[in-house]
Amino acid sequence: LSPLTGLPGGNAARTVFAVAVAYNWYSSGWILGYGSNWPGDYTDFEIGKQSWDVLALKADIQNELTIGSVWSLTPRFVAATMGSGIGTLYANGRTLSPTIDTSTWSTARTVGYLGKGVRNDDSWGGEIGEVILYTGMLTAAQMQRVNSYLAVKWGMTLTTTDYVASDGSVVWSQTGNAGYTNDIAGIGRDDGSGLNQKQSASVNAGNVLTVGLGTITTTNAAN
Repeated sequence: LSPLTGLPGGNAARTVFAVAVAYNWYSSGWILGYGSNWPGDYTDFEIGKQSWDVLALKADIQNELTIGSVWSLTPRFVAATMGSGIGTLYANGRTLSPTIDTSTWSTARTVGYLGKGVRNDDSWGGEIGEVILYTGMLTAAQMQRVNSYLAVKWGMTLTTTDYVASDGSVVWSQTGNAGYTNDIAGIGRDDGSGLNQKQSASVNAGNVLTVGLGTITTTNAAN
């Protein structure tokens, strides 16, 4: 990654989202990593996967938050926030626990990578669809808007919240569709977020429905 000057450094608040799929259970790897290429405590910022199904947020080898039962061989979207001395992880729109104390983290901006860690750490063993990094810690309402955008774009299901447009209006309600909350997919256009989804299907195995605008083609862009 270059230049790195626009990325949040030091102990500044930040929010990152990533859409990815791992190709195997055993490998570890990082989706996004930036920091220092010289050994030092708390100077990196990395999000990715430890072996098996573990989601990880890391500042250095001894300052790392890991939470299991997240990754599988099906695409996932994950997120992390860092602010007010607390680091939090999220998966498919759900807030995960526990959190980690980030009050001493001080991210450098010397080197940065997509698909690998800072210190020759493991490369990501799979595909990366999208990474979004914000300066500042998004509010819950703002995160819900980004989660909805990613869920519709990539055919992933939000299990605990409504789907909302970039203006905050509800486009799909959990309570209004109680009992029909699995394998959600949809099409639509939202100029506020740049979303133009013309065809969609759930990424989950065994999905039975594909919906498209007029026809179904090999890619959304080709529709």
